[in-house]
Amino acid sequence: MSAATLSAAADPLPVHAPSRVWWGLEQVPARPGPSVVAMGVFDGVHRGHAAVVAEAARLAGSRGVRSVVVTFDPHPAVVLGRRPEPDALVSVRRRTELLLQAGAHDVLVLPFTHALAAEPAEAFAERVLRAALDCRAVVVGAGYRFGAGGRGDTATLQRTLGPDATVVAVAPVRREDERCSSTLARALAAQGHVQALQELLGRPHRVEVAVRRGDRLVADEGGPRRGTGVHLDPLDAGAARLAPGRYRARVLPLGCDVGPVLDVDVLPSGAGPALRVLTGSAWVLAQRGPLAVDLLDRLDGATGPGGRRDT
Repeated sequence: MSAATLSAAADPLPVHAPSRVWWGLEQVPARPGPSVVAMGVFDGVHRGHAAVVAEAARLAGSRGVRSVVVTFDPHPAVVLGRRPEPDALVSVRRRTELLLQAGAHDVLVLPFTHALAAEPAEAFAERVLRAALDCRAVVVGAGYRFGAGGRGDTATLQRTLGPDATVVAVAPVRREDERCSSTLARALAAQGHVQALQELLGRPHRVEVAVRRGDRLVADEGGPRRGTGVHLDPLDAGAARLAPGRYRARVLPLGCDVGPVLDVDVLPSGAGPALRVLTGSAWVLAQRGPLAVDLLDRLDGATGPGGRRDT
């Protein structure tokens, strides 16, 4: 593979222009300029995903062009019937935020449909990567497959984009003896191993919720009674399952970086994790919008992989 010569197209988007999220190919400008593309589903944007995005950003920076992440929603496994529920680690909106934070200039979210699933890999690479994004280099995770029947691979990308294109497969990132993957992240969440999950993601696992406004605090002379509980309903019914139990979490107004650390219960639920705040109920009820719950510790004696406590 040879390094691509990434010459500027007519009126390309400046490298330092504000980042954008394109919801579908029709939102991509007619002449976006040459790009380096990272491609994948990236559910959870764990450390392995971040390595792919960072490599694309590094290549783009060395060539003076923009890095673009191409991702898909809904999850292909759900559309193709391989998984009955999304079990999404993050919402698609949150996914785009994390991809930009990982170093992407722009993110293209393609609707994953049966028609897209049936498109041959060569046709997809020509239509999306070459024609729409003027892709001169592409970065994927090791073993990444795409296109009809999953028959597209790095050789397909090289063949379609041409000999001057750079195609990179990033080696897996490992946590101890395990490969970082969205499947492992879902398993850790379902088992309540939040500290191991934080190591894999590179940040606390987040649940986005809305306050159930019908709740009322029980007041006494000391003010709202600790432990009364305010219920929080998931914004995404397809969010990844969490083990029921008691957790310590930082609770933030969505879009903010500051919030109190509170005790919360994760309740048994068939549609996304339902939570109940045990401390700080008055603060929670005073918030006017959706909240982010970042899980920090397990408080009810759970152990992590290998018998280590998650507290």
